[in-house]
Amino acid sequence: MHRLRLDSFFPSRLIIRAASQGSRCRVTTCFLALPALAGLFLPGIAWSQGPAPVRVTAVHEREVSTGQAFVGTVTPARKSVIGSAVSGRIVELRHNEGDYVEEGEVLAQVLTGTIAIELAHAESELKFRQEELEESVKSFPVEKQQADARLAAAKASRDNADSNYNRQQVLATKKSTSQEAVDNARAKAEEADAMFLEAQATRRLVFEGAREQRIRQLEAKVASQQEQVNLIKDRMKKYTIRAYFTGYVTAEFTEVGHWIRDGESVVEMAELDTVDIRVNVNEDAITDLEVGEEVRVEVNATRTKSFPGTIQAIVPQADVKSRAFPVLIRVKNPRRTARVEGAAVTHELKSGMLARAILPVGRQKASLLVSKDSVVLGGRVPLVYAVVPSAETAGEGTVRPVPVELGIADGGDIQVTPVSPEAGLKSDDLVVIEGNERLRPGQKVRYSLAPREAAAR
Repeated sequence: MHRLRLDSFFPSRLIIRAASQGSRCRVTTCFLALPALAGLFLPGIAWSQGPAPVRVTAVHEREVSTGQAFVGTVTPARKSVIGSAVSGRIVELRHNEGDYVEEGEVLAQVLTGTIAIELAHAESELKFRQEELEESVKSFPVEKQQADARLAAAKASRDNADSNYNRQQVLATKKSTSQEAVDNARAKAEEADAMFLEAQATRRLVFEGAREQRIRQLEAKVASQQEQVNLIKDRMKKYTIRAYFTGYVTAEFTEVGHWIRDGESVVEMAELDTVDIRVNVNEDAITDLEVGEEVRVEVNATRTKSFPGTIQAIVPQADVKSRAFPVLIRVKNPRRTARVEGAAVTHELKSGMLARAILPVGRQKASLLVSKDSVVLGGRVPLVYAVVPSAETAGEGTVRPVPVELGIADGGDIQVTPVSPEAGLKSDDLVVIEGNERLRPGQKVRYSLAPREAAAR
């Protein structure tokens, strides 16, 4: 165990007991990480930590356009006024101006009393027709069995009557029966034969008659009624007004209790996950731009200040007065971390903000370029961490922050200009591209070249 007294720094004579095991120390009144404590109260003390592993790449110098700033406005990538497809009374308005709404969420509800009754009636009628069809389909095999059984019985009765008639005729030739018995046998045979013919006709009517057509008629009625139910359900969906994309409610045009007409506006929504910066570029510079080029956008009203963007469109119709062509720059809009638990999501870029797009136009000049991954944003000015190699150990060194001004983007690189000439950033200096978000000035690092850089060397 080691004891370190900080009597001169803490009036309460706080004693820190640093355990020789583990990465956390026990403090009499609170738990504090020793490196953090040293950074806050003992800037002169250097804590013996191993070099931080980082990846680096070299600063390059080449001819690029000087770049020119064009002022524009942040506009939503998509904006829509959502209206009602039906007439009725608004009974619920779930979202207000400023709310962030996911695609498919309910925005408002129109009263559905009458159409709900229509739907219940249509569904009851559909159920009746389905039962009617089911009854007809299920009884058809039974009717076939009955027809077959009746035909078989009629045939047996006919055969028996014919046999009895023939026997009576034989007996009549032998004078062993009366004429009346022969006549009765003949009548029964004729009757049995007629019943057999009737049974045959009945069977043909069952098997080959209109019963199949009757079933198809019932199936058509069921299908027709099903479509009627679907039609009412589709109409009923229109009574629930939903968001067609994810975004913010930027305006309300109705309230609960308002009678809304078919086609009347309910809310206005804007999508801000991506935004467009619309700038006007003069005709002598428009030829230097291409759709798909990466550019940089500055918005001073935000924390991040600088955002990467891509030229989305160059409108080929200039304003006849200014001779300027509209250029649309698409920018991904980062979400801000909420400071209040449960707070609604918010994006850094807001519609209507003033922006400056740095476009690659103008004359060519030699400039320093670094990988975009080396730039650390979020502070007062952007900076890069340059590596000062150690004279004693290869692959190790210390880092120094170099505040820079950003220029135009060139592929995966970006133009930088040191804020002060004393910064001394020059071509072939090594800058950190991985692990730079955790570095401190003067920190020791163990560096390795990025794979692409190593292959080039």
